[in-house]
Amino acid sequence: MVYRGTNKILTLILPSALILLFISDGINKFFQIRSAQLNADGDMFADSFSASIFVRFTYQLIFIFLIYWFYDKERGKGVMLLFGIICLFLLGQFTFLLTYRDANYSLGHHLTLFNKYLYVFIIFYAIKDIVYDKTLLKKLASILEYLFVFNSILIFIGLVFKVDLFKSYFSQDLRFGYNGLIPSVNEATLFYMVGISLLYFRYIKEGKCFWSLWICIISTLPMGAKAMYLFLLLLLMYHIVIRANLIQKVVSIIVIVGGVIAILPTLLSAKYSFLFDFFIYQYEKYGLLFMITSGRSTIFMLRFAENLNFWSWINYFIGGTDQYKYYIEMDFFDSFLFLGILGTILLLILYFNTIFKNIKFKSFRFFFCFAFFSIAFMVGHFFSSALNALYLNIALIYIYSYEQQIEEAAV
Repeated sequence: MVYRGTNKILTLILPSALILLFISDGINKFFQIRSAQLNADGDMFADSFSASIFVRFTYQLIFIFLIYWFYDKERGKGVMLLFGIICLFLLGQFTFLLTYRDANYSLGHHLTLFNKYLYVFIIFYAIKDIVYDKTLLKKLASILEYLFVFNSILIFIGLVFKVDLFKSYFSQDLRFGYNGLIPSVNEATLFYMVGISLLYFRYIKEGKCFWSLWICIISTLPMGAKAMYLFLLLLLMYHIVIRANLIQKVVSIIVIVGGVIAILPTLLSAKYSFLFDFFIYQYEKYGLLFMITSGRSTIFMLRFAENLNFWSWINYFIGGTDQYKYYIEMDFFDSFLFLGILGTILLLILYFNTIFKNIKFKSFRFFFCFAFFSIAFMVGHFFSSALNALYLNIALIYIYSYEQQIEEAAV
């Protein structure tokens, strides 16, 4: 067994990776905002600088080396699955390009995007043995807790002082929201799905992180992300149905109904109309489905069919797309265009061989898995979230480690 040696290395690598990746993503957001603003001469700044791509690529090379250095049967299976999906992606793009011509198409861009799909799996096969190291897992969980709380405090600061750097939609004046140092609102949604899930699990199982959990939950309310509110609703339903006893169920329902009745008139008042103006505008101009999906329903109808016009029968199995033109921002549809039927199946197999492996019905990982794929069906940047790949792995390995500990104790 190699996990002891692996963990000695990862004890040094993973804490630094968590902190440096978080900081580099914050730097990314700073340059994104800067590039969206006019300089003193009225000209646009150059394209935003991406600090995280260099940091993330450096750690990716380290993780790939660790897969090689601590190679075992499970890693071997993972490498074969990764090799298979890489072959499907390349074949899909090359067959797509036989009929598609566009001067703006960039194979390099698509290789970079495809790498984001794989990043979560590369990390898993590099660090999977930390499941046996309770001390390291607790250390990493504590670092994650500090990062989630720190970003939540930045959201509160942004809300109070109207700080552009912490806005969710810094280039859209009509939309309200604050997400701290996370560059995009969909990335922030997954970031807090992971954070709240980890903190909730630790509170339920260990009696820890109560205040951190509530700080993170409250900080998501001004994010302006419908997917985040859906996750909170799903978590509330899970808690009431699975975790709460009868008295807690009754009290929870009374508090929820009473709270809604009490706060709804205030939220609907003219003073807070800015919270809903953008959604009302979308509903009145384009309809309910457009509003619920933030325009993705219309984008889907336009781009999906147009992309298929460049396909032969083989592309239905292996995909092929130009993400510049045909990106829908609904993960299952985007992965189908990107990887086809076979590639999407391989993608799901990888998920259920890594962060969702050995999942059991009614377990908390089952709940998170359900929430993850349900919301990914409606939004984008979940399957290709390199930003959240390390957070996802550590949180779900932590929870899986606890599940294994319970099973061993029951034997």
